[in-house]
Amino acid sequence: MVLMVVFVSLLAATSYMALGALKGNASERAVFQAFLIAESALDTLEAQAKQDRSILCRALTNYSLAGHTATFTKEVIQESGTRRFRITATATVGGATARVQGVYPYHCPFPLGAPAALTSRPRIEVSGNAEINGQNVSTLNLTRTQGAQTLLNGLTSYSLSVENPSQVPIGSYVRVGAHIFKVAGNQNTLTLLPTSPISSPLSIASGTNVELILYPVLQQSGISGTYSTIALPTTEGLVVNQTISVTIGNQTYTGQIAEINAGSNPKTIRISWQTSPPSNLPEGTPLSVTVLGAASNLTISVQGNAQITNGYQQNSSLVPSNPDDLFYMVFGMDKTTFRALYPGISPGQFNGNLRNWETIVVNQSITSNVVLCGSGILVVFGELKVNGTCDSGFEGLVYVAGDYDQQGNAQIRGAVVVEGVADLQGCNGEDCWTNIAGTGQRQGKITFDPWVMYRLRSGEQASETFQRLRWRRL
Repeated sequence: MVLMVVFVSLLAATSYMALGALKGNASERAVFQAFLIAESALDTLEAQAKQDRSILCRALTNYSLAGHTATFTKEVIQESGTRRFRITATATVGGATARVQGVYPYHCPFPLGAPAALTSRPRIEVSGNAEINGQNVSTLNLTRTQGAQTLLNGLTSYSLSVENPSQVPIGSYVRVGAHIFKVAGNQNTLTLLPTSPISSPLSIASGTNVELILYPVLQQSGISGTYSTIALPTTEGLVVNQTISVTIGNQTYTGQIAEINAGSNPKTIRISWQTSPPSNLPEGTPLSVTVLGAASNLTISVQGNAQITNGYQQNSSLVPSNPDDLFYMVFGMDKTTFRALYPGISPGQFNGNLRNWETIVVNQSITSNVVLCGSGILVVFGELKVNGTCDSGFEGLVYVAGDYDQQGNAQIRGAVVVEGVADLQGCNGEDCWTNIAGTGQRQGKITFDPWVMYRLRSGEQASETFQRLRWRRL
């Protein structure tokens, strides 16, 4: 990416000097130069975004060339129901101002910070034979190898034949057997770079899982007492005070996330270890993250034959007491910004179906019992009672900015997050707690599913190729 950006900048600088030598009066040359700087700014931004699309989701920094500056204005627009970025670069030279505008695919995945299968500000009651399941998250089986293969020792790059190689992101880390690799290519086969040398030929059977490492360690630094800083490719989904662990050889080190710096490059987390930090964390080491069955800012009651697996925390620091902070933890933006990007529908317009991992927002309480079907993110700014799901269950995240109850034969794979009413302390009655009830079934009422959360974090239009859709001078 650095070489590409440098090339674009050098080309722009050469063109700028050439334009400076053009014939014509000073104002004409100033217009030419202003347009060149604005176009160069947009070209450079595009080159960066092709390598990291999340750049467009953050505040855009000014672009400088030959002592002049271009600024960016970013808008999110709707075109035939699809969100797009409209970005305008503006440059001024010698009193002449030029504007160049481009339209690009929108791709801003939510962080979806959910420390438990059920995360609730209000107190939680689980009754009957209901079951809520958490789990520890480390890797994800994305694909499998095709045919028996042997990776020879001593090489710095390998080609691995797998099913659907394009599903494995370039730059990610994978584990094949006991070996960890960085993915350098995903066309036709996977191009893999070993993070440590392969000392003897490695035989890989057909159908071997290729495990995506969700939180691979890039490096460890800042060791001080029982603290250290770990660099990661992503911090999406992680929450302060969440328990993590790494295993080196036969020893497992456990700690808590004390701080998350998602704005740094690379992104980092500060860990408070239970003992001294590991002295060495090799590149690609999987970070295992504990996702609880349930977490509440208040109390949790488990009655009858109900169960919560993988632990639960009441009065938990994992769950913000402020409802706006909880919303930001899940969606990475405030409610005003979110609702401008995702205009909601009325309760009467929602039939319980979500398709193809879409995001649906309902602006008011849904007073009737809901049967959920499909896959996606459902946000309800009001109350919600889920009375069932389709036979295959529902895959996704349900966020309720009000009271939430779940009963009947509902099965949700993913996560549920509940704000409850704003004033929990002054609340009385059944609307003041999150109630999960019902008879036992083949699966839990709410089961945290890392694959579902990974797919949701991929964001809408994730498969759409990044390219300039339109361009014009203003």
